[in-house]
Amino acid sequence: MKVDALLDELKGVVSTAGALLEAKGTQTLPRELTAALVELRKTINSVGPESDFSRRLNESLIRLNGSLENLEDLTSTLARKPNSAIVPSPITPDPVPKAPK
Repeated sequence: MKVDALLDELKGVVSTAGALLEAKGTQTLPRELTAALVELRKTINSVGPESDFSRRLNESLIRLNGSLENLEDLTSTLARKPNSAIVPSPITPDPVPKAPK
C-alpha cells in the first residue's frame, strides 16, 4: 500500500512539474532574465572606473579634499589667534634691499 501511495504522489509531483514547465511565465523567464542581466551590465558599466560618473565623482572628491585642507588651515589659524577672523593681520611692507656700498 505504501508503494501505491508513493507512486500516486510521485505522479502528482510530475504532473505539477510538467504544468509549471509548460506555463507561459516559466517559458519567458529565461528571456526576462537575459534582459535583466543586459540592463545590469549597462548599469555596472555606467559606474565603472572609466565611466563619466566615476570621473566626475573623482573630480568632486579632489575639490572636496582641497576645501577640507583650506578649512583645516583656517581652524588652525583660529586656534592660534581667535581674533584673526575679526582683526585683519598687519600688512608687512615689502623689504627694500640695501644699496651696495
